[in-house]
Amino acid sequence: MLKVKRHILIAAALLAAFACDKTPEPETGGAGSPIVVNVSESRATKALLDNESFRKDGNRIMVYDIYTSGNSAPQEFIKALAGPDVPSNSPLHESGTTWPFADWRDGTTPVSYNWTADGVHKFFGWLAKDANMTSYNTPDAFFGGTLTLNSTYRYMVPAKAMLYDSPQFDFLYSDIVVRDLDNNPDFSPVKLSFNHLFTAFSIGAVNNTDSDIIIHEFELVNLYNSSSANVDFSGETVAVNYGEYTKVYQTSDNVFNSMSEDYTLYGGQQARNEGTNATGNIFEGAQKDRKYVLMWPQTDLSKIHSTKEPQENEDGTIAYPDEWMMYIRYTADGHEVRKRLNFPALAWEAGRKYHFDVTFADKIVDLTVKVNPWIYEGQDIDYSNDGVAVTGNHVLTWDQETYHPSQDPTQRYLYVKNGMPVEGTFQLEAPMGGTWLATLTGDIDAFDVTPESGVIDGSVARIKVTPKPEALGLQREFKVKVKFAVRRPDGRTIAADSVLQPEGTEYTIILLAN
Repeated sequence: MLKVKRHILIAAALLAAFACDKTPEPETGGAGSPIVVNVSESRATKALLDNESFRKDGNRIMVYDIYTSGNSAPQEFIKALAGPDVPSNSPLHESGTTWPFADWRDGTTPVSYNWTADGVHKFFGWLAKDANMTSYNTPDAFFGGTLTLNSTYRYMVPAKAMLYDSPQFDFLYSDIVVRDLDNNPDFSPVKLSFNHLFTAFSIGAVNNTDSDIIIHEFELVNLYNSSSANVDFSGETVAVNYGEYTKVYQTSDNVFNSMSEDYTLYGGQQARNEGTNATGNIFEGAQKDRKYVLMWPQTDLSKIHSTKEPQENEDGTIAYPDEWMMYIRYTADGHEVRKRLNFPALAWEAGRKYHFDVTFADKIVDLTVKVNPWIYEGQDIDYSNDGVAVTGNHVLTWDQETYHPSQDPTQRYLYVKNGMPVEGTFQLEAPMGGTWLATLTGDIDAFDVTPESGVIDGSVARIKVTPKPEALGLQREFKVKVKFAVRRPDGRTIAADSVLQPEGTEYTIILLAN
């Protein structure tokens, strides 16, 4: 972007791309020059409110500047609505890339604000309008009532029940930036970083079997889905305190129960190739896109994870604890199954997104979870293998005493011995200080790989592929392969299989049926 001219800065605030843009900062003057604000998202890169949707014309942030001069009491110097849109015939118009930091409440002429010569300025703010939504697009509308900053600089968010069909207002609040002009006259752009009040989750289903799975019901029950918050701007840093957590539901005990009809996840390799064996949104049927739902953070593990274990009844059936929050009813191989699933002992933090998959692998039904930063951006893998090297010729070598070999030497199969781990070693010498990563492909719910990562320091690394107890003794075989990648110290991720498992040396680990 070209350097912004001085007359454009009269009421403009550059919007930095959420933690990633290299846009040059505008020139700023001293006392009497316009106050310029840079806005960013604290966890950096794509969300319910992502780069583009946050820049949308009509969005507003409320920005406060609490000004203290000499011995006088703090006073509200600025209370301004800022947004990316300005009239198209205005010299301030920059196609939505700049934010005028000005009071737009009269709807026509923005009032800008300038730096003082002295005193202390304390800046903070929050999302005042999400123009991506047609309704419930302000904090007042979403939470119900008029939300204001009180005299002690605390923003009280009233109790709100979050349900599957609740409006999705992604409330953001900023950190605090202080400018002490008496001791450090800094008139550069004020960089406000915004944080998410809520967490977000989604639930999908994956069929790794060769049989079709028909899902009839899926419910999420007994979740503590209502709370409140106190966003405290009174100190040097912002503090958020969440209120009492309660269970508030529209009808029944179900927080989420919106399945309207059965749907099928098809089994077999062809279904896996075509993607018809999975859904990203279990509530809305097969092959639906992943849909994140806002929720209050769940940091008290006792509210989402049960320590109780299933019990076997006298007739041989399994009784699942009522405290397990997910209920599913499905048909597999002509048999209808009812069971509950337990959330893992993993806190749901504000500003992070959690995707849970109900995974079917023969008679195993498990729950897997993936945690991403709120604006997660997938890491591209470089397949050039640049800079990945082994010590000597120590590629991945499996310990012969830990497996049964295939009777056919042309088949690269390693058979699990007595339910014990299959173990192997390798030795990387580059990139020194990087991290090697090991993952599994295939029947991943029947095995664990440990460790999943390690530091590259020239020493010998050892991994174990261990069948899970619940996979032992079942009437089908399970297969996995180990895949490797390397994360360089500069953050770049590189595929490493062609180095650690050169052509012709990649093995399949097999757990035989029963």
